[in-house]
Amino acid sequence: MHQLLILTALAGAIAPETGGRLQAAEALEGALDTAERARAGGRSGSAALELGLSEAVRALGPDSEVAAELERLARGVRFEAFLAGDDGVPWLAKQLPPVISDLRLEPVREADLPVGFPEWTPVGEIQIQSYPAYRMARTSAGSTRSDGAFWKLFNHIQSNEIAMTAPVETTYSVDDEGLAQASMAFLYGSQGIGELGTEGAVDVIDIPAQVVVSAGLRGYESAGRIAEACDRLERWLLAHPEWTAAGPPRSMGHNSPMVPRDRRYFEVQIPVQRAVPIVLDFSAPGEASRWRSVDDVVMGGRSSSRMQTTREGLCVFTGDLSLENNGGFASVRRRAEGVGLADAHAVVLRVRGDGKTYQLRMRTNGGYGGPSYQAEFATVAGEWIDVTLELADFELKWRGRRMSAAEPLEGSAVTGLGLLIAGEQVGPFRLEVASLRKPRVGE
Repeated sequence: MHQLLILTALAGAIAPETGGRLQAAEALEGALDTAERARAGGRSGSAALELGLSEAVRALGPDSEVAAELERLARGVRFEAFLAGDDGVPWLAKQLPPVISDLRLEPVREADLPVGFPEWTPVGEIQIQSYPAYRMARTSAGSTRSDGAFWKLFNHIQSNEIAMTAPVETTYSVDDEGLAQASMAFLYGSQGIGELGTEGAVDVIDIPAQVVVSAGLRGYESAGRIAEACDRLERWLLAHPEWTAAGPPRSMGHNSPMVPRDRRYFEVQIPVQRAVPIVLDFSAPGEASRWRSVDDVVMGGRSSSRMQTTREGLCVFTGDLSLENNGGFASVRRRAEGVGLADAHAVVLRVRGDGKTYQLRMRTNGGYGGPSYQAEFATVAGEWIDVTLELADFELKWRGRRMSAAEPLEGSAVTGLGLLIAGEQVGPFRLEVASLRKPRVGE
């Protein structure tokens, strides 16, 4: 039996990162309730609001667009309180309910996703999503109304006994007048279903694996909302120069007209590709497991470290640095197979740290022990930065001592990589790493 988007409305599915989003919603609801009760008792509710906002931001994580919006509201409430001559609770009480509602939204799933598709992007967020190769039935929307394109596709899958999936994909062309629908497509459940070819106005084609930057939205897919989302995605790309657009924008509609407005969900996406020559992608599956901890415990110290995968899919070097028992360093290392530095004069690390200083280490001796080439770099607490390190500036050292008559570091000779924190920087540390790349031309 067909699972028809226009005929069924099956309850469904939990969005990714539900736990953090629900924690944030509960923190905001609790803060509003506490603040209102404080005001009713003649006290200020501002402290409760600030605590609730900070708890929600922490639950959502540092890369959350919703968390960034909450931080903007936290700054704005002070100004609004000044203008109104109160504690800001009435103003914030009007701003937060829509945010809380979006955080609690569980979109309705009316049909299965194609095999291997990622879960939807949470409402209000922007994320990188990786799609496998998939098969689609596509028709042009340039010379017909969107509902006309829909019925062409519907008749195609019905006559060929193809089960309906979600989402419905619509691509857009961009010109001086804005966005215009270019095509609409129904997606097959897998590439093993049906046959490639043309049937009337419908083309059945295979789409190669791709990466997109995706925004999750709630409500109806109006032209204005799609254009607004595209603007948001383009601003995100400007702030993330490691990615560049690789195709026209598209919307991914997950719901039929039978789903109420406040439960409807769709995504707006732009295909992307790496804009720079990445030699080590720290978002690659299993990358964190390739790094081995080597800490001062080997010498009796008590420092600890590990490489983990963050909720955003990147790697984070984290742990605790201690000077006890003559300790004072923590590190992670990996072999450099597949890391192509043969023609590099420098490397660029994209990192977000905690304000502490770290070392990038490169080995040329084929093992984990012995001397290594080392270069220090500083971080800015809470900010993504690109750190450029010239290979000529790496110094060959062994147990803190510089090796005399050392040959300059050659990228082609690198057999191992390491990250290290040392010195008087005692306590917890955290260094997120997105990529290691070669410099761009002129960089």
